Amino acid sequence: MDNSDEPRVPKRRRQARRESNEVEQSTHLLAASVDSMLRNQGLGSAALLARIISIWPLVVGERMSVHATPAKIDGQELIVSVDHPVWATEIRMQNSRIVSQLANELKSTLINRLKVHVLPTNDLD
Repeated sequence: MDNSDEPRVPKRRRQARRESNEVEQSTHLLAASVDSMLRNQGLGSAALLARIISIWPLVVGERMSVHATPAKIDGQELIVSVDHPVWATEIRMQNSRIVSQLANELKSTLINRLKVHVLPTNDLD
């Protein structure tokens, strides 16, 4: 039986796809190794906070990220500093969505709640 009518994926494309998968797998292994090393050195929460800060605008949006900043991790709680009570309310209202989006972006459930801290204002008026 002749299979010449069946579409074939060019060899170069298969090889590129395989190499891409290998690079992605290597990247995940490297990230896991670095995370493990940092945890062993007592720096796990610092590394996690850095990852959260890097994806924060994607999670909450550009506008909110200007006013609300990940500040600290305490266990599984992310402490977020905001510059005005209005933004604290907004974060609280979107708490479950933000935690869910963090889990999606981080591919983990290391953060399961948010705590909001309103920074003091320096009003001189």
